[in-house]
Amino acid sequence: MTERNDPCHCGSGKKYKKCCLVTESQLIVVQGGRSNSPQMSRELQQTADYLRLNPTDFYTKDLAQFFLDKVEGKKAPTIKKYTETLTFLGEILSGFEADDWSDLEPDFWEEIILFDFIELYDHEQMKMKTFFTVLTEFAKWTDQKYDWKNESSVRMILAKYNQELIDNLLNQRILSNCVEIRSLNDQMRMLRNPSEFTERDEEKVAGLFLVEKVMIPILHTVDLISKEKYSITFDEDMPETICQGMIFNAAIAREKGKSKWEFCDLDCIYPADALPYIKKNFEV
Repeated sequence: MTERNDPCHCGSGKKYKKCCLVTESQLIVVQGGRSNSPQMSRELQQTADYLRLNPTDFYTKDLAQFFLDKVEGKKAPTIKKYTETLTFLGEILSGFEADDWSDLEPDFWEEIILFDFIELYDHEQMKMKTFFTVLTEFAKWTDQKYDWKNESSVRMILAKYNQELIDNLLNQRILSNCVEIRSLNDQMRMLRNPSEFTERDEEKVAGLFLVEKVMIPILHTVDLISKEKYSITFDEDMPETICQGMIFNAAIAREKGKSKWEFCDLDCIYPADALPYIKKNFEV
């Protein structure tokens, strides 16, 4: 049996709790027995089901109650906002190995913002703003319930990294466009000369590429997984917001016999301060 902190059996390189556990746990039917979570009313149970939360997880009752408090008497757009955000937050929290809020590390809010959000959420500024607004509201709600000081911590983290997260979205968009242009160029070559078209004879590498030095239009990187160094070239204009310390979860390629590496696929881009959480969640 794969344990939560073991490498995921799908071969992604991530820990099981940050990969297939989330999907597979949705297939589990809880039948009888004692739950680690407090008893929930029928209304809370139905809300947890609606938000696709596991009834035995420690955070489920709080997320469900917070949802009910926020959507009472509200119109469909507000209900949709809280539904999408809290379902996603539940998915994130399911990856933490804890039986209670007190079991979480002090920096777990920062891990959610710098790692989990970037890895799992859509890369759109409006959705980012919505998620962080609801996250701050939930932190305030837990403060009122448990006499904590979560809201101030979340606000400080967001104030510190707000511009960096916005820049990250821009970098993601530009680099995704570069990858798409590369693919479109191949399609155009095929359409022009279908009888002569051959796919690129390429060498490809997937990894976590830490930027060690920026020398426009080249990024000098090291793959955190293999420890190999790669110089990656931008054919399009390189965003000025790309800087030393960023980590690209991506794939690169070069035509055989050539030295120039280019991005050919992109999952996400992490800010430099996400490195401790990358090391924690990947086998690096």
